[in-house]
Amino acid sequence: MMHTITGTKGVRFSDFPRVWGQRWRGWCAVGSVLVWLAGSAGVMAMEEFCLLIEPKDGPPVSKLLKGAKNTALVPGRETRLGGVRYYTAAEFEAMGLGWPGFTRKAEATATRVLATLTPELTKDAKGYVSSAVVRGKSHLTAGVVLSPRFYELFRTSMGDDLVLLIPDRFTVYVFPRPMGDYKALGPKILEAYAEATYPVSYEVLLLNKDGLSALGSFRTE
Repeated sequence: MMHTITGTKGVRFSDFPRVWGQRWRGWCAVGSVLVWLAGSAGVMAMEEFCLLIEPKDGPPVSKLLKGAKNTALVPGRETRLGGVRYYTAAEFEAMGLGWPGFTRKAEATATRVLATLTPELTKDAKGYVSSAVVRGKSHLTAGVVLSPRFYELFRTSMGDDLVLLIPDRFTVYVFPRPMGDYKALGPKILEAYAEATYPVSYEVLLLNKDGLSALGSFRTE
């Protein structure tokens, strides 16, 4: 004769195989959903097609900006730790996208990153925007200037030619070219570049309908 022992919450020990089997299957199902959601969130959070603006020396693949001596576009991707990793020459070639195809995908990435940022605007006595600063914690912050949306956002208030100063990955200064007082920032840009853990450029960049290029440099070569 089999004796049944009543355990806590009215569950008999003799019923454990059935009861706990049901609970285990339920927990496994919930656990699987949570793991899937966590994995999906991780994948969504990491951008695979990123164009970084970096010093030309060091990255395995780079493309010098028009008119620049030291500032280049570098293909890379986000890592799980929130940083970025450069693509090797073999990885970049294996994608089969080339620079035009990769650039199109990177522009979409830049637009998504831009949507998470809020520019800090400075206005003159007449209420016109005289400068702006875009700051962010993401290593992709500097690359937002490659988003078509970035140009349209500032062109409406600063004109067709925008001057950009990008000393590090997390800071972008924007000025209207004709009247912008960007030259006064030269010493500050050089200092920020020298002290940055992730420096970008000490050159003066121009953004207009023809794309991104270099105007000159704050450093005497």
